[in-house]
Amino acid sequence: MDGSGPGDPSAAIGAGATALSGRPGRGRAATAGGAQPTWAGPAVLAATPLVRHFLDRTHGSGGDVAFRYKDLGIWQDVTWSVYRRCVERFALGLSALGVKRGDRVAIMADVRPEWLYADVAVQSLGALTVGVYPTAPPAELAHVLADSGSRAFIAGDQEAVDHLAEAGYGALEHVVVIDARGVEGYEDVCISSYADVENVGDAAANRDGTGWEQIASQAGPDDAVGVFYTVGSTGPPKGVVLSSRNLVLSWAASVTSARSSMRAERTVSHLPLAYVAERQLIVHDPILHGSIAHLPEDAETARQAIIEVRPTLAIGPPGEWAAAARQVAVGMERSGRLERAVYRLGMRARRRDVNRRWHGANPSPPSRLASWAAYWVVCRPVLDKFGYSRLDRVFAVGAPLPTEVAERWELWGVRLVEAYLLTEAAGIVALQRSPTSPPGAPLDVLAGIEARAAPDGELLLRGPNLFEAYRGPGRAVDEEGWFATGDEAELMADGCLRVRDRKGDVMEIGGHRVSANDVEVVLRSSPFIREAVACGDGRDQVSALVEVDVRATAEWARGRGITFSSYGGLVANASVQQLVGEEIVRLNTVLAERALPPVAAHRPFPHQLDPAAGDEVTATRTIKRHSITRKYMALIDDMYATAAAGPAGRAGGGRG
Repeated sequence: MDGSGPGDPSAAIGAGATALSGRPGRGRAATAGGAQPTWAGPAVLAATPLVRHFLDRTHGSGGDVAFRYKDLGIWQDVTWSVYRRCVERFALGLSALGVKRGDRVAIMADVRPEWLYADVAVQSLGALTVGVYPTAPPAELAHVLADSGSRAFIAGDQEAVDHLAEAGYGALEHVVVIDARGVEGYEDVCISSYADVENVGDAAANRDGTGWEQIASQAGPDDAVGVFYTVGSTGPPKGVVLSSRNLVLSWAASVTSARSSMRAERTVSHLPLAYVAERQLIVHDPILHGSIAHLPEDAETARQAIIEVRPTLAIGPPGEWAAAARQVAVGMERSGRLERAVYRLGMRARRRDVNRRWHGANPSPPSRLASWAAYWVVCRPVLDKFGYSRLDRVFAVGAPLPTEVAERWELWGVRLVEAYLLTEAAGIVALQRSPTSPPGAPLDVLAGIEARAAPDGELLLRGPNLFEAYRGPGRAVDEEGWFATGDEAELMADGCLRVRDRKGDVMEIGGHRVSANDVEVVLRSSPFIREAVACGDGRDQVSALVEVDVRATAEWARGRGITFSSYGGLVANASVQQLVGEEIVRLNTVLAERALPPVAAHRPFPHQLDPAAGDEVTATRTIKRHSITRKYMALIDDMYATAAAGPAGRAGGGRG
């Protein structure tokens, strides 16, 4: 599979792709006559390995900005020529340390320029990058290192080295530290600073000539380039081995083909680069299409970076968009009477316009004019506040997208494109491709990917962008190339897809099958609930553990003179408990409309969910439902006992 043609299955990927619309009221449809953007098709792009794409980009656009990073509050430009030089130095240094084709090199660091340099450098040597989430606890780090068989470990700083020391060095032969302050006295293994490895690379280049490009040019499109670990929401993370072809096909057939213009996109990194979607957006898209990534100084300043950069393309879990919508809702509640009236009037105008498009009708000229005015008076200030005024669309991946959240952002002028993503498929498998499909509509499976349902409802997939094997033990594709996703899904007659839940997360409630996800999506639509975990498998009623949204609830509390000093103090307040209880009662009517059982009891989590805890949520904030159920079984049992005692224990007052 070194090329593509009529007989190449990868040639089907992306066929017939259509462009998604841009901002409602300012839609940019496909060009006249249905012409597609002039970039190469997915199969053509995938026939060239990523490293070769990188070399071509540096040769043709050496003086152009490749990405920007923030240092001491100032954005610094990195050109493609500088990018190439940094990759070459580090690659030659790694080679001098003994890293060779087929080796695995783990990286555990926050998003920073050295992450990008190291990733491309490792690929250029024919080795595989193993991304490790910076929040991974020592036990998870030990699992990833052992499962991947990594020979070298690149640590961001002393904290990552300390995690490594606790996890154990295993088969590691070298540890390279980007920010080496504080590790001078470590003597456990061979520790080098990143700068030292670069100096070794410089010496190798001066002694032996460049030679590096010749090594990098040996890469093939079907060479494995990385081990991407699943987030581990249902068990230990699995190492998914992906090739350059897997990654390029997946990205080009989904996000690339959905673009509506040839402009150079601006993006901001706000998720760990160990996550396949973030790696595609921040590392691979600039190489393939010349977008400019922006790297904030740290995770805490990512929000400010977004406001400054105003990105044009984003991809990530729906939770952050739900959180921003909650902030707006609470802010509106605290605003003056006139401001609230203007906002409601504007949103009515926007809804009339958008609803017509959702139902395939053309808005009337007066409706379009009212919608346009409402956008600039009401919606644009909302988008400016968050830095989203230039954002054309967002690919919401990794969790179900609440319909109410998608509707709200569509009215404000940003389309949230719900997408189904799998690490094993190198990214997106299905998405809402039509520019006029309403939120909650089924997803279109990407062209070239086959989908079918097993007798028990499990979704099976087959296609050229799917992986071939896990690093360690684990189910991969079968003899016919089908991959069992572990997700329960409904396939429509027209080929569209609706993913219900993980197979193991469908609950038996009073003799009926209920998707925990379906219940949780409704609960998360509340402005005051950040996360929810539905419980009750094998019982007669549904209950829920909820994480209160601190920012929105704190604003509500301060507006009523309620004081608190911690999350625990906030959720223990009687007024806050009543607020959450009333939200549960309100949302039960929504559940009833969707033929779902009501939440009969609820309790707040005693603390905020933290990825670093290792047993509550993943680094991308996907809940670890079964782990949480085990951890809080005593609380769940008490919740049901209290609810069974009578009305005093039912939803309301925080004891649901």
